[in-house]
Amino acid sequence: MSELIGMQISINNKLWRVASKTFRYGREWQYTLSHEKIDGMYESMRIGEEAMKKIMESGGKVNISPIQEKLWRSQLEREELRKKGKL
Repeated sequence: MSELIGMQISINNKLWRVASKTFRYGREWQYTLSHEKIDGMYESMRIGEEAMKKIMESGGKVNISPIQEKLWRSQLEREELRKKGKL
């Protein structure tokens, strides 16, 4: 899901940009989200891959292009096939 980098996601009526994806604690992918405040300062937060998937699946809260959505959905399908041992 590295194609999410640069996308904007709306959480609690704030637009957050997906700034990076890192493997943390030797077991989990995490995304760093950043939000620019009115004064030009940034705030950031990290969320895990599962939380990101839930946000993406919630519908209406994510601003992505159709191409990014297609890439994201195909990656989710591949991950599900890997989990089931079919890839």
